[in-house]
Amino acid sequence: MKKILSVLLLITILLSSFPVAVLAAEKTCDCPNAPIIYIRGRRELVVNKDLPEGAEGNYNLPRTDNIDVMSLVKQIVPRYCLDYLKNDFSKFTQLVCDILDEFYGDYCLNNNGEITNNSGLPSKVRWRDINWGDRHKPGSAVTTPEQATMEITKYNYNYDCRLDPLETADDLKAFVDRIKQITGHKKVRFLSRCEGNVILMAYFSKYGWE
Repeated sequence: MKKILSVLLLITILLSSFPVAVLAAEKTCDCPNAPIIYIRGRRELVVNKDLPEGAEGNYNLPRTDNIDVMSLVKQIVPRYCLDYLKNDFSKFTQLVCDILDEFYGDYCLNNNGEITNNSGLPSKVRWRDINWGDRHKPGSAVTTPEQATMEITKYNYNYDCRLDPLETADDLKAFVDRIKQITGHKKVRFLSRCEGNVILMAYFSKYGWE
């Protein structure tokens, strides 16, 4: 009786592990078209001080279309000339910071380098909230500009341009691991532009390029 139970138990264990093995096999892809992770340049920031953290709503972008350029020139140029003669640009620097703060104050990080005022990317475009689905198509060849555009926008990496690139590199590493898991590829390709190049170099510095 014990032998029969042992055999039945062994069969049960083997059968229960079969779906897991099949699932693991499905997550492996050996096609030559490794996924492309696109690290774009600096994008617009959003802020809404009136909404709780994580809430969706209308975000207020900084308005620069009503800037009185001549008024700024009258402030900046004399201050720069005076500081140039003294070879001390501390007052000029403070003036520029004050002007920028008037327009972008809601987007400034605090003294610890932390995000304030619910500013940054809304949750609907953060990569961690995206349902990727089945985007990877093994064997698909890119032969036209339209196909190339679709290829590089499959796996966009979104980041906050104000944060330390080395800190963002840690988040990019998690993104890379996620894309590998989704596609079944052991390696990925990178495409970056503008500030995205800085993020990518920070990633290579911390995690290598193998």
